[in-house]
Amino acid sequence: MTLTKLFGIRSTTSKIINTCHLRNYVTITKRELEVPTFCDVHIDLPYNVHVKPLNVHKYHNLDKLIIQAHPSVEQHIEHDINGNQIKIFNREGRHSDIPNDMFCSIKAPVKANLYVKSKKDIKVGYFHGDKLHLKSSEGDILVDRFQGTSVKLKTHKGDIHLKDFIQASTITTEIIDQGSIISGRLQGLNLKLKTNQGSITVESAYSYESLFEVENGNLDLHNIHKSCKILLKNGHMYLTGFDGDLNVNIENGSADIHLARLIKDSTINVHNGTLSLKLADACQDYTIFKIQANDCDVAENIKSTVNRVGGTVELIPDINEENSVLVNCLNGAVNVETASWQDMIKLKLKK
Repeated sequence: MTLTKLFGIRSTTSKIINTCHLRNYVTITKRELEVPTFCDVHIDLPYNVHVKPLNVHKYHNLDKLIIQAHPSVEQHIEHDINGNQIKIFNREGRHSDIPNDMFCSIKAPVKANLYVKSKKDIKVGYFHGDKLHLKSSEGDILVDRFQGTSVKLKTHKGDIHLKDFIQASTITTEIIDQGSIISGRLQGLNLKLKTNQGSITVESAYSYESLFEVENGNLDLHNIHKSCKILLKNGHMYLTGFDGDLNVNIENGSADIHLARLIKDSTINVHNGTLSLKLADACQDYTIFKIQANDCDVAENIKSTVNRVGGTVELIPDINEENSVLVNCLNGAVNVETASWQDMIKLKLKK
């Protein structure tokens, strides 16, 4: 175990800085453990936790686990190693007297499975293990890329940020109380993003089944593929570049939907609010739209045949009817127009 005087709490260097120009010195305690390269790391700590992969150039065997923290925190941290099971936890009865800005930095093998619980913020670097399960009581969660099998992220009050790309068979993120979810590219078999009060922003998602759910807030979804279900209680939804089959249910709010292609029958329900619908050529060529709304305006640039029968507006496809979309917006207006070529170019550049 070594003690290092550092300027700032994020540094991991062993160099001692001693100059009159630096006023705030923090003593960092370092603990180095020998662990299996493929291991399960269970972390249960009541303060900010930052988990990073070991430097493969410095630790060629990837058989170390390094714990770094302020001495007032480190002296309460205990660890247990049993085979490939590593547990890092806080000594019982040492929760209430820990300052909010205290942290613990842990470096682990890049192939480790991570199970992290914290009362505060959790930050995780780029790991390649099978599982990444993170849970915070009142903090943010940040993941800097991941490739594995299972991702489960949950916080009661805080934001969840998935940087760059996340690839896993199952991806689940949930905010129980208040907070927003922001992600880059998501890829997997099953995807579920949910928040009670906040927004969900997704750059792109390639998942066989996906669910986006917001109680109160907004949805900003780009390049969503395959089978998708969207639930919004109160707020606005912006969906662009959708390719797959779609099930949308909005209780109170508005929606701006850009459909690139539909491969199965779909439904769009807006109970109280308005809907703007932009259709690419593939939708106009092979999909029939049946729209029930308080008012429906169809732009002249739509090449589908427009039939108005009673309170229903039908858009008959230009080439062949392969699937259908039922649109219900009985208490609001629907506006339908052709997606512009500028929109299509932007979508191709993002893919």
